[in-house]
Amino acid sequence: QGADAHTAETSNAEAQFEVLRARQLLATRSVADAEQAIEHLQRALTLDANYALAYARLADAILIQAESTTGVKAARPVVAPLLDKALALDPG
Repeated sequence: QGADAHTAETSNAEAQFEVLRARQLLATRSVADAEQAIEHLQRALTLDANYALAYARLADAILIQAESTTGVKAARPVVAPLLDKALALDPG
């Protein structure tokens, strides 16, 4: 639980399920699974645009994908706003 326990709060059970599914996929650290995780996280954010954990996990998924493609540095302009949004929604 830890950090996720605080940021996992959402009133939308479907959004929470999408984030949990993405978490499973991201555990493999594979590009293919990261791409699937991105789809789940985008659905979660469609369901709850104020879901901080979904923004943070989306940033993680994009970084995993970038490690094998464009490089982490190139992903920064995409990832930074996602992390800023996550922190704005849940600074804890």
